[in-house]
Amino acid sequence: MPPRIRAHQVDSSISSTPTTPTTTSPSRSRPAGSPWPRRLLIAAGLMIVVVALLPNLIGWLGLHRTLLPWALGDQAKQIQIANVQLGWWQPVVVRDIQFSSQSSQKLLLVSEIQTSQTLLGFLTSADLGSIKITRPTVLVETREAGSNWEDELAHWQSSETSDPNTPSDLPQVTVQLVDAQIQFVDRDQKPLASFQKLTGEFQTGGSAAIVGALETEITSAQQTGNLQVKFRLDEGAKQISVNDLVVELAGSGVDL
Repeated sequence: MPPRIRAHQVDSSISSTPTTPTTTSPSRSRPAGSPWPRRLLIAAGLMIVVVALLPNLIGWLGLHRTLLPWALGDQAKQIQIANVQLGWWQPVVVRDIQFSSQSSQKLLLVSEIQTSQTLLGFLTSADLGSIKITRPTVLVETREAGSNWEDELAHWQSSETSDPNTPSDLPQVTVQLVDAQIQFVDRDQKPLASFQKLTGEFQTGGSAAIVGALETEITSAQQTGNLQVKFRLDEGAKQISVNDLVVELAGSGVDL
């Protein structure tokens, strides 16, 4: 009988082709970039923001009270400013100003000063634009030998280091007075007379040193009336030239 052949079951999962083991190379980490360029960009951005907001910060934080002594020295003690609004691209606004004498006597009160020129314009242009002064009040105490204002002006002139005989060019500017008043009193603070509802405009930097016009109401114990005047002060002149003067009074005379 023929020989019996045994069938061997071959595992199909075993491959006859030899396999070579695969080796995995370790992943190479990318070196991190230097942080200095980013830090420099952040620092430059912060610097630009601080410079842009620096004038605003002076007003917001009330730093003008610190800068006044630096700019005016001991005379800054005579000036009080409640609020300042500054900005490179906006007009300058100063509110609630008080100027006093060395003896702390009030000489001048101003509700608001506003410029048409921006802060950046003041630094880049010789034209100061217009300055609007709203509700200034001048307090004058008179006596036989002068007044408190004459004493104060003499003190400020004596503290100046420049030669008073040296001519100085006035900047180009227009000053507007709105609802101003001047009050005259005696040593006992008794009212003598006053200029009420005073409006005016002064211009410098033109053909003449100063050209101006004023209009006001005059009030005293003896008389009331209106005053309108236009004047001109030429360069080097010692007297003011009055171009137009209109006085309307009723009473027995103004005692100033």
